[in-house]
Amino acid sequence: MPATKNAWFLKRQVEFLRLDRAEQELAAVTQKYDDLIGSFGTSLNANTHLNVIKEFGSLLWQQATLDAKSGYHDDRSLYWGRLKAIRLLKKNGCEQHCAAFDRCARGLERLEDDHQAEVLVTGFDPFGLERSLSQCNPSGLIALLLDNLQIEGLRVRTAIFPVRYIDFDEEAIVERFLTESCRRRVPQLIVTCSMGRNQFDLERFVIGRRTSTAADNCNVVRADERIHIPQIQPFDPDQTSAEWVEFVESSLPFEALNLQQPHGTLQTRVNADIETRECGKFTAQSLESLKDQTARQGSGGGFLSNEISYRSIMWVRPRYFDLPVGHVHVPRISGYDREELDKIVTQFQHIFSAWIKAIESNR
Repeated sequence: MPATKNAWFLKRQVEFLRLDRAEQELAAVTQKYDDLIGSFGTSLNANTHLNVIKEFGSLLWQQATLDAKSGYHDDRSLYWGRLKAIRLLKKNGCEQHCAAFDRCARGLERLEDDHQAEVLVTGFDPFGLERSLSQCNPSGLIALLLDNLQIEGLRVRTAIFPVRYIDFDEEAIVERFLTESCRRRVPQLIVTCSMGRNQFDLERFVIGRRTSTAADNCNVVRADERIHIPQIQPFDPDQTSAEWVEFVESSLPFEALNLQQPHGTLQTRVNADIETRECGKFTAQSLESLKDQTARQGSGGGFLSNEISYRSIMWVRPRYFDLPVGHVHVPRISGYDREELDKIVTQFQHIFSAWIKAIESNR
């Protein structure tokens, strides 16, 4: 077998090694989609057409969104089920289709979609699984619950991103998603989400560096390097790229939120705290105040949550200058806690609805 045929799987094999342990320790969670995956596997072979595999990825995504809306509030089953399905692809000689399946099973690529979504919201996979195999990610559940809903009259499209540097580096996964989502209709709002601290942090200042010592889901650390925006995007006929800068600023409509009035039981704040090599930690007042400084931490840190925000802003800026885009860190959860998850989801929806109302009122 050519080495390149199996490259996608091999570069992510740490996640699949972890799956073996999860099947023992989290049986109920990991088995949620076994029947669906097993049925697909009965006719799978090396000659199975790519479109069939992509259709199954889309089916798995759709089923997970339907289950969430029906009360199954657990993003972990899709995460582990997706890995199981990819392992099955490899076993049956379909390694070359793993990447395409993965995109469809995340909502990142849509088949027969009219691309008319007016709002984009993204979440992330569970992470920190070496420390806690049972970890969930509220941002993933938010994505599953909001997909294809009409909120304040606007249709929402969502997706869940991997916590893997390699997908950001080699797959241009953020830029590809935005290009395909905006091809027929430019949305009115883009909100990326991840799990963060003890409150809702609406991150104001974003850095163009990877500075976190946290490992991704492949146990890779990228603690001291610039974020490199892809210059050649074969999926994007408009290859406009903004020139790299140290800091960018969110354009989410923070002013639409009255932070003196609670949107739920958890604190909500606009976070402008940053750290630079020259000045240490401080609360930034403007981009101008950060001029000629070198970033150590942005408002949203220096991990992939910061990176998805940076890449989104850099992709939007030269194309749709006035489009609101930015990142929200939702409160963290230890392991899995249904009651806390529901609190977080409900409060996010209040914040999100306030932003949509503000956008609609300014049209």
